[in-house]
Amino acid sequence: MIVEPGPNSLVKAFHKAWGRPYGVPKTIYMDPDHRFMSSGFQQYLVHNNVELLLCASESHWQLGRVEIAK
Repeated sequence: MIVEPGPNSLVKAFHKAWGRPYGVPKTIYMDPDHRFMSSGFQQYLVHNNVELLLCASESHWQLGRVEIAK
């Protein structure tokens, strides 16, 4: 899914691709690069009580393990 430009675009894309079909997750695990992390998305996480966990920036293999976890 491509995130459209504009305000709250990440929130809309995330909700459409994940939140609507599967429900809002309890935890999101990501790398520490916050370039896409808008204030709107941060508010979405807080509003929905979603815990944000970060892997170490030099440990990208951790993300791969999370991506294949069921």
